[in-house]
Amino acid sequence: MKSFKLSVRIFTMTAMLLVAGISYSSSVPLDFADIHPSTSIQDCINTARQFDYTILANLANTPAIGIPYTNYYETVSCPVKNKCPDGIKRSTCIWQRILYLSCEGQNTVQYPVQMLIGTNSLPNHCYYTDGDPPIGDQSRYNTYILLVMFNPTLLKQSSKLENYITFDELNVENYMCSETWGKNANIDLNFRPVDALTSDISGSLVLWNEEAIGDYPYDLIRLPSSDKIVGIALNGVFIFSAISIYGYDAFYPTSFGTRNSPKGVTADLCLGTSEGYRTYAYHMYSPCIYETSQRQKADYCATDDLCKKSVIEYAKFHTHSSKKVITPIGIAKDGRFIYGPYNKNGDLWQPCDVDMCNGIQFGDPTNPYYVYVATMFFPYTVGCWGPSNRVRNVVPRCSSNVQACTQAILSFYTSVAIVMGLFASVLAFAV
Repeated sequence: MKSFKLSVRIFTMTAMLLVAGISYSSSVPLDFADIHPSTSIQDCINTARQFDYTILANLANTPAIGIPYTNYYETVSCPVKNKCPDGIKRSTCIWQRILYLSCEGQNTVQYPVQMLIGTNSLPNHCYYTDGDPPIGDQSRYNTYILLVMFNPTLLKQSSKLENYITFDELNVENYMCSETWGKNANIDLNFRPVDALTSDISGSLVLWNEEAIGDYPYDLIRLPSSDKIVGIALNGVFIFSAISIYGYDAFYPTSFGTRNSPKGVTADLCLGTSEGYRTYAYHMYSPCIYETSQRQKADYCATDDLCKKSVIEYAKFHTHSSKKVITPIGIAKDGRFIYGPYNKNGDLWQPCDVDMCNGIQFGDPTNPYYVYVATMFFPYTVGCWGPSNRVRNVVPRCSSNVQACTQAILSFYTSVAIVMGLFASVLAFAV
């Protein structure tokens, strides 16, 4: 009888782990605590200072903390050989870039710390596009606004974990291969962001929807909603999901299901694109988020032999060695940090280091932090609003650049089969 009780206890623990989709171990170095900030307003301000901002303010204090540019925006210039993104031949292209950040709140349950980010998503580096480019070289600007919870811990997430995703073979593509999975409605209610539009002409906030854009004074922008945005890079450029407007991996498209016309985006030398929405954005980690010689070049990725051959090897090659450590590249739309593609040892993150959302938990087990990391495989940055489970050998088919974790727990259906087998074994042992 004693052996039977022990067997039942082992079975129960194993079953809980299997059905929950939790792996037994992880190779992730738990060293984020050395650099990851707290949820305080001071750490929010310190984080904002890491952005290449044009305005930095603390709503609790006036005047603004930092305004490095007289007109609240930066005028970016880029020498070109052929033509500017708007198709006009010039020797130098010029555009206005704005990135406004502020922090507010008291780090209490009633008044949590929030970060407000305003950007027109124009880069601080040269970029190139062919057709319907973002407009930033006029005497005014439009700004997308996002108000996000700053650095929320899992304890602040709903007790029901409404956005906790349990992936399996049946639902992974329905979610991760959708272009608009990143919509705000999929984010936990406790830190769902607020979005809006503003213009330096009107000075007021309006709802961000398809009806608002296109007409003066919001005629410089075309992104109909924030559904495609998963984060904001340190230079103010939007980070889109890995899925492009064509419904495939932006860089490694492949046929799957009923979709048999794979098409990728035409990226520039910073791996950015503005195809479809007149909004410059990254679909994966860009080495131009940091200092690199490629920032001063305006041309297509295909004009560079290495970039044409492999955007992955290109991104690695043009990332400075000083950045091949754990370092942030931006903030996700759910307020969590997005860290770069390298761990503390200078190695790339691997499939078994992350969950299906490209996220990692660390810190106090009773109230852990959760962050996303960039990877050199699909989904590249944020793959879903985490946390999620980690599933063995289950990957979406909308990308030809997927890497499965072979050490994770099996999928839900396989796990149930194993649990039933274990239960049968326990019963047989008891008999």
